[in-house]
Amino acid sequence: MKLITVGNRNCLLNLSSGDNMNDVVNDSIHMVITSPPYVNLRKIGVKPDEYVEWFIPFAKEIKRVLIPDGNFILNINDVIVKGVVHPYIDDLKRMLCDIGLNQISKPYIWYKTTAIPTKCSHRAIDRYEYCFWFSNGRGKFYRDNVRVPYADITVRRVKSKVMSLSSRGLKESKMFTESSVDPRGALPHNIIELSPECNPGIKHSAPFPIGLPEWFIKAGSVEGDIILDPFMGSGTTAIAALRNNRGVIGYEIDAEVYNYSVERVSSYFRNTKLDFV
Repeated sequence: MKLITVGNRNCLLNLSSGDNMNDVVNDSIHMVITSPPYVNLRKIGVKPDEYVEWFIPFAKEIKRVLIPDGNFILNINDVIVKGVVHPYIDDLKRMLCDIGLNQISKPYIWYKTTAIPTKCSHRAIDRYEYCFWFSNGRGKFYRDNVRVPYADITVRRVKSKVMSLSSRGLKESKMFTESSVDPRGALPHNIIELSPECNPGIKHSAPFPIGLPEWFIKAGSVEGDIILDPFMGSGTTAIAALRNNRGVIGYEIDAEVYNYSVERVSSYFRNTKLDFV
């Protein structure tokens, strides 16, 4: 384990080649954010019917290393098999529940504002993926970290009189007033709109945009917390964690992708001396 200085804070940094999390101490991780390999991916070769069994060892390790009320964000997507949606995600959620990880919210939706053109004759084009929020307990949610600007229509509404109908007739509504507008912004919703990562230099089959893990890092952790990504890929979660003053532990079994992720993280923090395990 190494410490690096990012901004004014010392952050833990440990990027490892492999997938063995035995060196991570029990109850030491504040948040796990990961996007496991897609089903039927050529290099991994995990079929939909085998996916849950394949993921069980990783799930148990995630459960072991999370602190009480620690958060686990799982980015995953459905797969079509013989013309129908395979139920492996439902089976995966049941397994996670069985080992003691609670799904604490409805799924967050990553809406892809752009997508690769595709021909689809039997259904609408797929433009979103799921992000499931699990916890070792009830979870921690820092909503003020991810507030958003109010819509123009909301601002206009609070500045004008809004009438409501009651048993006594029309009266001015008290629900929308200038005092009800929080100066920090509106509360976030569960649809995250981001374009997929399209950098051809990234040596990974399906990198997600840095804004995706960054949103959850802000919403589910505080500065100084440790973020773990057991399927590190091109290092996107690592960069998002470090630039938000969180420590990071990452694992990647593909040697070529691991070497690239180390290079990418180092390049991103080119003004900081980075040490890797």
